[in-house]
Amino acid sequence: MATSPTSLDTFEKGCYCTHAIYTLQSNGLVQVNNTCRVGAVNGTVDSIIGTARVPDPSQPGKLQVPGPSLSVEAMHS
Repeated sequence: MATSPTSLDTFEKGCYCTHAIYTLQSNGLVQVNNTCRVGAVNGTVDSIIGTARVPDPSQPGKLQVPGPSLSVEAMHS
């Protein structure tokens, strides 16, 4: 997953072992579940669940998250 500098200043700052699960919903939106360990690899688990959408079907790996100028780009492997 590619991470924008914006997200590094929010949820992922101070996190270790960060991972995300993307789940396509029946309404076409994508549920995004980000989880990490705070402060150290054995730190407390923290998670945040949000919703994203694919603004341009020709670029399905780019997701847009509602909010002030925040977007998440997912890279397909």
